[in-house]
Order: sequence, then structure tokens, then C-alpha cells
Amino acid sequence: MAAASASGAGGYEVGNSVRLNDNDSAYMSWTPSGAPDSARIFTFSIWFKRCNLATAQYFTSQDWTASGNNSFNLAMSWLGADALNFTLETNAGAALIQRTLTQSFRDPTSWGHLHIVINTGLTTDACAVVTYNGVVVTAFDTKTNPGSAQDHGFLNSGKPLNLGRFQSGTNYADMYWSQLYIQDGVAGAATDAGEFDDEGEWRPIDVTGLTFGTNGFLLDFAVAPGTGNGAGTDVSGNGNNFTDSGLSAADQVTDTPTNNFCTWNSLDGNEGKNVFSDGNLTNTSSTSAANGGRAFFNFEAPTSGKYYFEITIDTLGVNPAFTLLPGGSGKYYKAGGWPSSYAYINLKESSGGLPSLNNVNYAGADRSQVSYGNSTGFAASDVLGVAWDADNGLLFFSKNDSWFDGDGTDSSATVKAEIEAGTSGSEAFDTSQCGIGDADYQQIMGIWCMSVSSFAHTVNFGQSDFTYTPPSGFSSLSTANMTALDFDVNEHHQVELVNHDGSSTSFTLNWDADTYDTLFIIKNRDNIEKWFWVDGLRGYNKYISSDETTAGTTDANVISVSGTTITLGSSSALSSDNYVIECHRAGDAGGAENTDGSTTTTVSANTTTGFSIMTFTTSATASGFTYGHGLGVALDFLTVKDLTNVGGWWTWHNTLSADEYLRLETNGAVYTDGGSAVWDNAIPTSSVFSSQEGGAWLASDAAHVAYGWAAVEGYSAFGSYVGNGSSDGPMINPGIKPNTFFVKSSSTGGSSYEWNGLYAEANGDVNGAGNGVQWSTDAAESSGNNVDLLSNGAKIRLAGIGFNGSGVTYIYMAWGTPTVDKSETPAKAR
Repeated sequence: MAAASASGAGGYEVGNSVRLNDNDSAYMSWTPSGAPDSARIFTFSIWFKRCNLATAQYFTSQDWTASGNNSFNLAMSWLGADALNFTLETNAGAALIQRTLTQSFRDPTSWGHLHIVINTGLTTDACAVVTYNGVVVTAFDTKTNPGSAQDHGFLNSGKPLNLGRFQSGTNYADMYWSQLYIQDGVAGAATDAGEFDDEGEWRPIDVTGLTFGTNGFLLDFAVAPGTGNGAGTDVSGNGNNFTDSGLSAADQVTDTPTNNFCTWNSLDGNEGKNVFSDGNLTNTSSTSAANGGRAFFNFEAPTSGKYYFEITIDTLGVNPAFTLLPGGSGKYYKAGGWPSSYAYINLKESSGGLPSLNNVNYAGADRSQVSYGNSTGFAASDVLGVAWDADNGLLFFSKNDSWFDGDGTDSSATVKAEIEAGTSGSEAFDTSQCGIGDADYQQIMGIWCMSVSSFAHTVNFGQSDFTYTPPSGFSSLSTANMTALDFDVNEHHQVELVNHDGSSTSFTLNWDADTYDTLFIIKNRDNIEKWFWVDGLRGYNKYISSDETTAGTTDANVISVSGTTITLGSSSALSSDNYVIECHRAGDAGGAENTDGSTTTTVSANTTTGFSIMTFTTSATASGFTYGHGLGVALDFLTVKDLTNVGGWWTWHNTLSADEYLRLETNGAVYTDGGSAVWDNAIPTSSVFSSQEGGAWLASDAAHVAYGWAAVEGYSAFGSYVGNGSSDGPMINPGIKPNTFFVKSSSTGGSSYEWNGLYAEANGDVNGAGNGVQWSTDAAESSGNNVDLLSNGAKIRLAGIGFNGSGVTYIYMAWGTPTVDKSETPAKAR
């Protein structure tokens, strides 16, 4: 597999990576033959994708020539907490430079880029400049600088330079690596290795023209292990080739920072009942059938396109079953449970040895143990092929390239021809009957691997050559084959941090707020202060507060708008503090009259991102009414506020039924209205939402505002999960990199939990987001909310509090960046 150098829609393309599996003690080693060009300056750069977490793993390690002291050691989790650490020592063993990054690196789904420049001739912080994904890192738990200019002892000719393990032969790396280089005597720049695309994602560029110095090197992993110099082949022109150990040809893959492939999600491993290895592609479950290990993909199942992947049985176990199913530990359904037409898709050993399709409650009818497939059972080394036709909502299966036929009338070739034609026959499984691919459900798939003894299997989504030829028109499951959004997220949603001087502090909006009605959600981060919800449809001189029931307030000095210049003003309600401002772009300024409902509304709707602002005045008649929202698709999240009178924020989420609601200004769990007076016993449709009027609900003859959102794949998501009360909490995988993530307990036992939210911007865009705010209180920003905001969703890492009470159901709302941006650059790891 040759490394590509073409520039596609996403820019420069990287062709290969190497997969290091710690179980194989994989590493590379080389001993320089002479002195380095510089005894004080070098640059280290690598793109990496993590696999196993929470174990000490070394990127590189070398000792001084005449001692066992560290010339340069770079490790992950060396001091715990999945943090990055590196040390340089003097020849006598004293600390010369040390950095322990504050942030954690716990994203096994996507790639990240690390760039380090060392200059031991400096005694300031500039002696070690660390850049991650194009941003200079400034937060360190440990920071040691040289007391005087000294040599670093690295790249010496007396000791082997190890890549992928500690010098003594321990702490092996468990990662994917790509574009690894060291520049000897060069203080390089991160922009030598990468650039930001139009949507702000950091991506690789061509590095072959850089200066590497005598003991520098460039490994592009275009040569497979076992061929020539293998993975350690230096392509810098220096010929500083490494010897690889513990690597095989299969460890060269096409999973790279420009084409990120699906793997198993090691953060969603059924609470430790699975062990993942080989780049999170092999899953070993030693549990019994009753407690089988569920493993889930780290990509959402695409809703368009055709995809093929293979599962090879490594260890058969006893009476195994592959169960292809939607959902995950953090993926639940709109009704809060299994839909009546939900179906498992089981390919298992029946009593007669026949692989069979086991549909549980398929389309409402139990069709268990339906004969489906070959006349012989599974065996070790057998390959299960899966063809996922998202365009037509169909699934097909094969064993060792023999495609299954449901009624025994068609040959494998005939079935394959029907697959390629997108034809539904007896061999096709209609996924709309089970939630997979159904727009009403969340799009995540996984495998439930059941056996009464150890059962191991390896999945290939196309990062390595397939064993068999996929059906024509079917692609591997990677970002290069997924559809990017046709709009720039940054032109519709923005989170800004503003250090307000108490008078007038401005920031630049990515769109013209005079042209497009915009909702600004504003909160003081430093001190107790109310929320400000300001929108252009009502007028930027008015606000309401999500933590209060008070009517609307007119105050022209909270925020002012002049095109793209947004200014926090001199209102007495504001302070000289730090603020977070979330911005949602609605429709054209002033909105338009909407008569879809029985009550006329003025609507400013952004149908691209599924966001609508609605204003209306209620009638004096206390009866059922409907209100048009203008989005053309059903709402997933809705909150309504009385502007004239004291009244609550009446709120609906797609996990609630027609007689349930939440209140944005309270910490109460779901309220049930037996009389259905709130939503008039009707959930929102593609055109309207419903209500009754009068009393404590929508007061008669009063002005109201409503904010409604409909989920847009790759941009926003609204779902629920059940807490487990553990620091290894649920993984919520909506297929987006959240910039805004809010949750609310909605079940009994969670009534004291607020509407808790995290902004990636306020947490440095890294794992371990700790700074949180609450829509329902005026409290300042809190710390300790240990939630990882990842490239594909959120991982809850704290017990109790407002995110993970045991057995408590939580709803969530997320807005962010898609797995594949408009420029087709994959989202980067936090």
C-alpha cells in the first residue's frame, strides 16, 4: 500500500499508518551511528489514535550514552490520568525539562496531532513548546525548565532510540501512528506538519520537504512490516531505518488522520465485559450467553450510502451468536424503551448446526429461529460478511463469501446480484422494522457476542484488505466514504467566551445578526447572575431568563448588534466578569407569518439546522390550539415562555410522551399531566406543536415565545441515557463532536438534578470537561463535571451529581461539529 500524496477535497491525503498492539510487545528501534547536529534543539511530531487507555505507554525513549538517565522520554499515562508526560534529564539524572499536561487524552475514535519543540539552550518556558491539534498547550500540572543552558543528550549514538516502548523494554504503546518524524537541530513549527481547514479542523500537510538533520528521520509507514525495512523505513533521505519487532504485515492499515475508519468503541464495552485489542478491532468476551459482551461501533450507522464490513471468528466458543442491534449503553429510544417492532438480528448456531436468523418481535410478530443461510455451522476462521444498504434500509449477510438466502431458492451469486441492485428479497433484512436506519431512532449499531465460553472475533471495516470482494457499490466504513454536511456549522452555531469590561466588550459573529434573527444565550461564568436569552425576532433589547419565571424584560444595554459585531453593554444586570455566549442562527430577520396552526405565529426558521423562533399571542378561549413552527420536520426539543406574565418554561423533549413535560427553570423530574392540558395530548408534528390555553399554562391574551429544535444528523442530537452511578459512565454517541452538551434527569430519583451543561469552548476543547453551567440556576460556573467531550460524543466519567445517578434516566441536547466536516476533514480527537 503506497502512501498517497494527492490533494483531494479534504486536502493532502495520508495513505498509511502502523498499528501497535501492546499485547504483541510491538516497537521499533534504531541506534544512531554518529553525533546529532545539535545537542540542544530538536522537534518531535506525530499523528496518533489511541486504543487502550489508562495504561502507561511510551511514544519514544532513549537514555544518555553513559548512564541510565533519560535523554528524552515521551509517554502517555506515565503519571496516570491519561495525561501526556515527557522528561529530559541531565547526564547525572537531575531534572532538566519536564512537562505533564493538565488535559487528558481519552478519545479512541479519532486522530490527534502532537508537536513538541525542545531547546535546552533556553531557561524560559520556550524551552519546550507543545502544540496539540494546531493549538499551543499552556496548561501543565508539572513544568520544569533548565536552570542554565545545557545539552539534552538525545539522539546520541550510544543507546538505542526506541519508538513504542520504554528504554528497558516495558510500557508498550497501544495506538495507531502516522506521519512520525524527528528534526535534529531544527526548531520546527506545528504549521510545518498541519493546517486548519475551512471549518477549523486541523489536518496533515506534506512533510517530505522538511529539513530533518543528520539524526532526524521521517516514518510514513508506507512499507509493510516484513517487507524491506518494514514500518521503520525512513523516507527523509537519511536512511535512518528502524528495526521493527512484534509487528506483522496486518499492522499496516489505511486508517489515517485524513481517512478515519470505524472500530469498536472501547469506551462503550458493556462495562468491562469485553477486552479490545489489535487497534480496537479484536473483541474477546469471556462472559456467558446470559451476560454476553455487547460491543458498539464508534461511528453512527450512516443513513445514506452502502457499506460492507467483515467479522472473522478467532475463537468460536460454544453456541455463539452474533446479534446485530441498534443502540448502545448511552443510546436509547424516543419512547424511553424498546419499540414494539424492535428486532434483534441473530446469526447463531441452531440445534441442527444451521446459522439462523433470529428475529425477536420483528414487525410485531415473533419469528424466532427462522432458517437463514448455509448448511454448516460457524467455525474458527470463518468470515461473516455484512452488507449495509442504508439507501434502501436493508441488511445482508454472508459466510465465507456465500451470501445467505432466506428461503433456499436462490444461489449465492443471485443473492449478491440482488444486493448490488438494491433489491429486497427473502435474503434481505428490512432494518426499518428494528430501529436500525429508522429516522425515528438514533443511528448506532453494534454486535452482541454471546457464547457460553470465551468468544473472540476481529472486525474489518476496510482499514485492511477485505478477505472477500464486497458487492459492487459497497464501500468501507470510513470518513472518506461518508457524506459531509452541505453547510458550515460555524455559520449557524457559535460559542464565544467574553471577558466583559462592564461597559462594552465586543466579539465577531460568524454571520450578520441584522440579516438573520439570532438567539443569544448568555451566562456569567464567574459569579451568581441570571441567564439572558435574547433573540432578534422579539428584539435584541429584550431578554428572558431560563432560571426565572419572570415576564420579559426590556433592556437595550444587555447586548447590541451591528451586523457581525456583537457587544455586551453597560446594563446594571451585567458585571465586569467572564461570560459565555451561545449563538444560534434562526431565519431571515423579522420572520414571517405562519398559519399552519389554529393560532397564527410569527416564525423565524432556519430549516438548514432545524432551529425555529416562534412568537404568538394566545386567545381568550381556553381550548386546544396548534402553532406553526416552519421547520417542515418534527421538533425534538421545545421550550415555551410567557412574555407577559409570570410563568414557567414549559419544555418538551423527544423522549417524552404527549402528556409529559419538563420545566427549564426548575430541577424537577418529568411532570405528567393526566388531563393533557399542556400539549393537548399531541406531540409536535412536522408543522405544528399543540397546547391548551388558560390557567397556569399558556395564559390567555398573552405574548409568548417558543424555541424549537429538530435534530440534524451531524450537527445536533437529542436523546437519552440511563446512568450507572459509576466513574465508568455511559458513552453517548450521537456522531458529533459536541460544542454544547446539556443534560437533565427526567425520571424518579433525579428530581434534584439541574439542567447541567458543558461548553467545549469553556473547557479548552479537551477531554475531562469540568467547567459547567446550569440553565435552571443563576449559579456561577462550577468545576468537577468530569465528562469527556469527544470526537463522536460524550463519555460520562463521574458518579452521581447531575450526570450519572444510578438508574436515573437523563435526556441530552447536543450541538456540535460532524464526524466529517464540509471540507471532508475528519473530526479530531479531543
